[in-house]
Amino acid sequence: MHLFSRKNLVISALMMMMLCALMLFNGGSSAYAATAHGNLVNSQAVINGTVGPPEVPDNCLSGYVCIYPTSNCALLPSNTYFHYGTYKLSNQYDRHCVFNNQTGNARVWFCTDSYGKTCPLSYSARGWGIVNLTPINSIKLTS
Repeated sequence: MHLFSRKNLVISALMMMMLCALMLFNGGSSAYAATAHGNLVNSQAVINGTVGPPEVPDNCLSGYVCIYPTSNCALLPSNTYFHYGTYKLSNQYDRHCVFNNQTGNARVWFCTDSYGKTCPLSYSARGWGIVNLTPINSIKLTS
């Protein structure tokens, strides 16, 4: 019985170490994001590979890209964009829920520069997730 208890203790300790390593790995500089359509994109802008809330936000009008003030998509959007083009972002830090409620093949690109040239992350139409906007300086809406 003593050996069985020691074995369980060792297994529990190993599992805890693996869990801690997994949490540490997820918080690293390279993360992945998946949109609601399963597009996988490597980007430092994404937080721990988090995909948005369990349900697609219903408070973003069709045809718009909506940025919410926090990672809570149930709030009203703080920024909305409708027309194709590049938009500079200012004072957008930390995690935000972002929902691309555009239609067809429209995409929203998250760019680290202010001119929409270096865009490591994008969401297709109806794509959404929790994005760290701190390194993002502009977004670009494309057809």
